[in-house]
Amino acid sequence: MRYRWKRPGEEDIQRFVNCRIPRTEEALRLIDRRFKMEDERRKARKSGQGDDSALTTQWSAQPIVGGGGWEDPNDCNWNACDSSMGDGSEGAGTGGYTGDPGYDGTYRPLCEPTPDGKCVTREVHEHEWDALKIRIDRINDSHPECTGAKNALRWAYDQGREAQRIRFWDGWDPEVKKDGSPGQRLGERLADANGPLVEYDSYWIWHDRQLLVHEGLHLYYYFNPHPTLVGEDLHKEVYRLADLCSR
Repeated sequence: MRYRWKRPGEEDIQRFVNCRIPRTEEALRLIDRRFKMEDERRKARKSGQGDDSALTTQWSAQPIVGGGGWEDPNDCNWNACDSSMGDGSEGAGTGGYTGDPGYDGTYRPLCEPTPDGKCVTREVHEHEWDALKIRIDRINDSHPECTGAKNALRWAYDQGREAQRIRFWDGWDPEVKKDGSPGQRLGERLADANGPLVEYDSYWIWHDRQLLVHEGLHLYYYFNPHPTLVGEDLHKEVYRLADLCSR
């Protein structure tokens, strides 16, 4: 997989990286999250140039951008990639971190575990709480289930920050999938003595476009059980709707 970096307004390639990753579902999802490829796939579907898998399993060349604007690749975590200079000569590396990036590539430690194997959660910080309201209000509510997810998250938000109906955990949470392969938990709809709640990874809530509404949909279906969708069928429907509600 190759990524190119250009300066704003310039055509010359400053750096490019040829990344060798295992062709696994989790690896592809990681690339999707870090480079927001779900947006590119959606555009391809609308234009008839590809389907959900085309732009995920093939390499894609695009500028490297981040939440704060254009980023110098020397600040990126490219130790898992082979790097080359823009003139085609081999470089000694792009700098950045040199340690183990961890399962999700964020260089974060594991979360602090609870006795039952979950992550220790915390109250959402005030500045995060303010940003959450903006994110919830921006959820696309052109579909009934999307409106339901938005209202469910607004319910959780309106309980107040101290009620912790929305909680965060810090660090990444390893999870063993049903088939026994390694995975990662990013969020979950749970309940305690005070009622339902949603938990989120405090990093990926801001870096995964669909995560907020994904758990919002689970909360919606908690309040409004579907007469036929259960188990894996419900899980697949939530993934489908999360993409729709995030557009």
